[in-house]
Amino acid sequence: MINTALRPLHNGLRLFYLYHLMKKLIYCLFLSLFFIVETIYAQCWELVYDDYEDVFNYAFFEDIHFINDSIGWVCGVNIVSGGSSNGFYMKTEDSGENWETFDPPGPFPNNIFFVNERDGCISANSLSVTYWTNNGGVDWRESIFDIAPGQNGIIGGLFFINRDTGWISAWNVSTQRTTDGGRTWQAQSPSPDLNAREIHFADENNGWIIGNSGFNGRLYHTTDGGENWELQLSMFRDYFDVFFLTPQLGWVAAEDNSVCRSTDGGYTWDCYPIMGEEL
Repeated sequence: MINTALRPLHNGLRLFYLYHLMKKLIYCLFLSLFFIVETIYAQCWELVYDDYEDVFNYAFFEDIHFINDSIGWVCGVNIVSGGSSNGFYMKTEDSGENWETFDPPGPFPNNIFFVNERDGCISANSLSVTYWTNNGGVDWRESIFDIAPGQNGIIGGLFFINRDTGWISAWNVSTQRTTDGGRTWQAQSPSPDLNAREIHFADENNGWIIGNSGFNGRLYHTTDGGENWELQLSMFRDYFDVFFLTPQLGWVAAEDNSVCRSTDGGYTWDCYPIMGEEL
């Protein structure tokens, strides 16, 4: 028999253990729901194209761009017997269920970007050349940008904010800007030693360019359409891509298999590892 004086203590201990048992049950329930949701979301991806049937002959995609949830393009090269043979680009109008293949305007397309179904641009991978169309790819016109002696024109990124204004990022050239839909380009220089990889603009003024200088990955920001650039991020690791949804909210992808997010326009970053092996 429990002493009457000790009964409140006994009841308190029972409530204490019951409380912690409920916490464990709720925690386990939360974990179960979390894994169920993660499993459901992981199964939301559907394979819409696969050309990898022969290890010596297959298509290698370089870039993809969609203007809405149905219409998009990809570009790349065909690998034949272990070596590159020719380039291609494809278009879908049904969210990737079906693709139509086209011959590119130049060799080995590296980037593709369409503002709408008619106005688009394709860049070659290392020839300082872009090609633009205003009739959906029926006709393409060549546009070459100037490079200084000792520089090369390996194009890393291509981005248009509207049908007239766009930018390309290139190694040892930094950036080039067009205001006539890709017909002509004007050089911009965030940094003389920046190997620019990708470029993204949230509007006509606010843009970011990502690349490396030596062994340091770097991110530059402009608030005047690329006329002036400010170094925002420099770390001893490489960065592969940058995307800003608004002038304040953006992400970068890093080589250590992490994604970094900024909510203040790129001045501070929080990095989050993603599942899988390092890139």
